Amino acid sequence: MDYPDASDFFEPIFSSESIQEEESQNISFYSNPELDKILAENMRAPQSDQRLAAAKQAQKLLIDDAVWGFLWYDNWTRVMRSDLVGVEKRWDTFERYYDMKLA
Repeated sequence: MDYPDASDFFEPIFSSESIQEEESQNISFYSNPELDKILAENMRAPQSDQRLAAAKQAQKLLIDDAVWGFLWYDNWTRVMRSDLVGVEKRWDTFERYYDMKLA
């Protein structure tokens, strides 16, 4: 797990196939045949455009079904040098420093 791919999160967390009696990764026990079909038909497609479109469609389904209730998000203030570039700010509140350097 934790690969930079939408299927890395959609399938184990929201797929009906992930529902187990014990130690279920689908901890909300969410089941939607439409989502399962999107995942089965598109998440292993070699074309990135097709995969991206499917991920957006799956995300919309999950949001519309209100599978999870997001109660908060982190709002951090970051202070850094003005000549520091390449710090990528991400949705998950963790920065990526791979390309960081002084301008």
